[in-house]
Amino acid sequence: MNRVPLRYITFAFFVFLACCCLSAKAQNDTLGDPDKAFAQARELAFSGKRKEGRELALRILQKHPLYSDVKTFVGRTYAWDGEYEKARTNFAEVAAADPKTLDNYIAWIDAEGWADEPANALSVTEKGLQHFGDDPGLLYRKAKLLSVTDKMAEAKLVVQKLLRMHPNHGDGYLLLQELRGQLLDNDIAAGFSHESFSAYFSPASYAFVQGSRATPLGSVVARVNYANRFGTQSFQPEIDLYPRLFRGVYAYLNAGFSNGSLFPEQRYGGEVFASLPLSLEASAGLRYLSFGPESKVTIYTGSVGFYTGNYWISLRPYITPDSASTSVSASATVRRYFSNPEHYFSVRIGAGYSPELLNTQTTTGSSSKAFYGLRSQSATIGYQHPFSRKWAVNGSLTIGRQEPLFAIGEFAVNTAASLTVRYRYK
Repeated sequence: MNRVPLRYITFAFFVFLACCCLSAKAQNDTLGDPDKAFAQARELAFSGKRKEGRELALRILQKHPLYSDVKTFVGRTYAWDGEYEKARTNFAEVAAADPKTLDNYIAWIDAEGWADEPANALSVTEKGLQHFGDDPGLLYRKAKLLSVTDKMAEAKLVVQKLLRMHPNHGDGYLLLQELRGQLLDNDIAAGFSHESFSAYFSPASYAFVQGSRATPLGSVVARVNYANRFGTQSFQPEIDLYPRLFRGVYAYLNAGFSNGSLFPEQRYGGEVFASLPLSLEASAGLRYLSFGPESKVTIYTGSVGFYTGNYWISLRPYITPDSASTSVSASATVRRYFSNPEHYFSVRIGAGYSPELLNTQTTTGSSSKAFYGLRSQSATIGYQHPFSRKWAVNGSLTIGRQEPLFAIGEFAVNTAASLTVRYRYK
């Protein structure tokens, strides 16, 4: 048996020892620049190697124990792995050593949320707000946590404060939209609108009065509508409900009845709204209208909306299947918010076919009743201004045109103006 010469073994040993020394030196050189090492740790963790990234971060802390950002990062990695007690320990140590580290509070709150401990998360949020009272991230998280713990009224106050201070906070507007559906202000409102046509149709007037109230089941709105067209008057009572289904999801339910000729005999509606990431909200639902045994229609609708800066942009289609054909229409709305969520300017455009039961009246005085799809286009501008915490006024102006059934290819231009006054009470 041939033996390996001793000099080769000795040479291999010294090569191995040199490699170890070089590796240790390289590691010490890296740890000597903690910022560079921290960047490497983050890169490892975000590429799926959380354990390796955390181990590197822990070695940084051995040499630089006061590097709070690294300790917060270690806490985050523990939270990502579901080790919430270890995460809390790191976050608490950072908060004790440097209570004015905002990112640490944000990470701690998120970890408590992942651990399904909203009460703990809310407590941490309050600690953070003692040092960063105006921070939008903390205010938004507080509002979300209050809504999760069914403290809707408090959540609404916080998100309104957030939007007054940071009016371009898109997620804040989405949360307020959700809360409004479940917690409309206790208020009363009255509105009036007048519509005139360039031909074929007589002027029309509309009005409503309503009252809104928050209940344990969700917000309830009771309304009475009035219409005056073609020398005929009609009334329609209806009710809206906004129940909360679960976190980030609420519903809209509607029912109305009338024995007059200007409104459906029965109308029902339902829609489900869901908050989505990236400041998005989507919905899907339907409307059912019955004008009599032979005049019924179901309209399928939905919406996609999103916030960008101070703007809310929404798209809504209406699809009405029929035995002969399917009518489609759509509208797009852009709303620009100003100093608070109650102060805004809006533009809406719409086009398509709208099924309606109309008492038509020509210039010769003849009249008829028909249920059909109107081809129409319209553009509306609106403005709402709060004069105080209790009073607000909303006005709009619409210009459009529609094609009568008895004059195919021709259009009547219509203009409408509306004004609504609202009073909020406790």
